[in-house]
Parts: sequence; structure tokens; C-alpha cells
Amino acid sequence: MAYIHCHSCDWEQDDFYNPNGYNPFRDDDVGHWKELLEAACKGETREMDVWFCQESEMPYKENEDGSAKVLAKDLLINEMKKLYHRIKGMEWFTMEQLQSDPNKVCPKCGSEDLDID
Repeated sequence: MAYIHCHSCDWEQDDFYNPNGYNPFRDDDVGHWKELLEAACKGETREMDVWFCQESEMPYKENEDGSAKVLAKDLLINEMKKLYHRIKGMEWFTMEQLQSDPNKVCPKCGSEDLDID
């Protein structure tokens, strides 16, 4: 897996898509989303860390032990938001697209100071 980022600003994108490697719709992720959807249909909750809920700006109720109780629906919404932003931020979906682009500049600041990790 490799992702690209800019050294001149804070822009970065998720790993390049590869049909035999990274894929934002991996079977394990899709299975997790289906599980959350089924739990949401039943009105179930999940236990999470409070800091995760706060960082994700996800609604929660704090338990006596300091953990957070989150509706499965809200957790699924959070997962879909992350997927949306991951895909939206992809300037070059594949390594081949990047390599064939004659104008490789940061989509945020226009810098050519891009790096692949």
C-alpha cells in the first residue's frame, strides 16, 4: 500500500486503489457495514471510547465506567462519512493515473512537492 501527500501543506490522499490490493470496499469492511446496518435496524448500541466519539463528533451517552454507548446507526453513519471523505480526497485513484499525469501538483496548494510513502 502507498499513499501520496504534500510536503508544502497538509493535503494527503488514501492509498492508491489496486484491484488485487487496497480497495475501499474490501469484503471485511462491507461485512462490518452490513453488521452495523442489521444492528441499527434492531436499535442496538455499541461500546466505544469517549475520545473516539468526541473526535468523530458522534453522539453518545457516557456510561458510569467512562466508556461511551453509541447507537449502531450513528457508528454506521460515521463509517460512511469516513469512506466518503477517503474517496472524495483521491486525486489519483491508481498509481498508474499519477504516473501518467503530466501535471503532478497538489490539488490543495499547487505545489509539486509531493511524496509517496
